[in-house]
Amino acid sequence: MQDGGDPLMRFLWGMVLGVILTPFSVWGVEEYTVISDLGTSAQMIGLGRFGGFSDTADVIFENPAGLARIKSMGVGFFSSQVIDATYRGVSVAMRTGAGVVGLGYYGSSISGLIYTGQYSSGQGPGPEFSVSESVFRAGLQSNISPEVSAGVAAVVVSKDLGSDSVVAGNLEAGIFQDLDRFSYSIVVRNILPMEAVYRSGATEKQSFQVIPSLWVPLDPFTLVGQMRWIYGVQPTTLNSLGIKWAIISDCFSVVAGGAEMMTTTGKKTSRMSVGTVLSMSSVTLQYSYEKGDYEDDGNHHYFSIGVGL
Repeated sequence: MQDGGDPLMRFLWGMVLGVILTPFSVWGVEEYTVISDLGTSAQMIGLGRFGGFSDTADVIFENPAGLARIKSMGVGFFSSQVIDATYRGVSVAMRTGAGVVGLGYYGSSISGLIYTGQYSSGQGPGPEFSVSESVFRAGLQSNISPEVSAGVAAVVVSKDLGSDSVVAGNLEAGIFQDLDRFSYSIVVRNILPMEAVYRSGATEKQSFQVIPSLWVPLDPFTLVGQMRWIYGVQPTTLNSLGIKWAIISDCFSVVAGGAEMMTTTGKKTSRMSVGTVLSMSSVTLQYSYEKGDYEDDGNHHYFSIGVGL
């Protein structure tokens, strides 16, 4: 890991920590969902949507400070299909003289939807339309001390809902530290109290979130836990727990976890997941399975590939 850097960098990261430690209640806002919160790697989902500790570039979606785990360069790919919606993600990270730079893109799309408003007037189904959403993240990680890593990221979210659309941006920041007996991650999202303004004029405020996570290795097992505090009109806490069993050290692992999530109707639900992680030299193959909430929601399968150099 690199040293703390020059005085200017120390000052900038000091500002980041100042934001993280600012009293959180001043930014109570409405919920504004981002698709990458559904999961950005198969291992993350398998552990109960637990993030911040990936060794691959997809950690840019979880906590920019976690980029400290990138040795030289990393690339990640994610793919899944839930009902008729297709999800794809790609990320890349590279260590530079200023720290580790990470870029990530995550998108979803669903086509063949039909406007139903005409049914009530007896005119039959309306025309078909498509819905898509994408998230782009650009982050930078550096060390504020030999032991503690910090990171900041700019986030841009684009939504096309057929008859309406919006593009919104915000900032997030985090810290990360590997200790002898455990590691911790803290990320703060939607730091700026900004609104997402749709083309129609409708607005949504972006919810301020604080996400602390803990990683406890107990060879050959690793226990993980995470809390997601969402400060909206109705403050919500979402918890997740997971376990990783290294059956073959540094080669093959089994993961399992449970996570609380918010449904599209604003209700809290729980999901269980299981998965596998296969590491071969610099390549990591991940798979996770998760059962849907409803009969027509089916079974969810998630696949990820990570390459580290």
